Amino acid sequence: MSDTVTPPSVRVVVLSKPHPLTRHLLSRLAERRALVGVIYEDRFRSVGDRLRYLRRNARREGWWHTAWVLAYEVFDRLTRPSALGDAVARVLPPAQPLPDDVPVRTVRSLNGAEARALITEWAPDLLVVHATGILNRA
Repeated sequence: MSDTVTPPSVRVVVLSKPHPLTRHLLSRLAERRALVGVIYEDRFRSVGDRLRYLRRNARREGWWHTAWVLAYEVFDRLTRPSALGDAVARVLPPAQPLPDDVPVRTVRSLNGAEARALITEWAPDLLVVHATGILNRA
């Protein structure tokens, strides 16, 4: 009989935006029974949200910079998802669907009170931040 003790599994919550590689990350964590929750950020739920962001960015960075950011985002949305998805499909095996017992929530901001409440509720040992913006200290 062995005296080894199996260490407790690490409880992981992933903070992300929807992204082709995120599905694979989630799939691998779920296989290892470490994934306890996923919080996706969706800041731009409407055209109004996008316009408010652009106005705020223009005040901070100027209209020329904002125009370049917008042009890049349009280009990126038109070209990158399919190219990235194709590259991921060539390199990685298909991602498995998440088990039904892993909650997936979408919040407006990962820096907001709703995301913090979910993190507190799920009590992870580790937060994995993937394909998202900068998080504040809180």
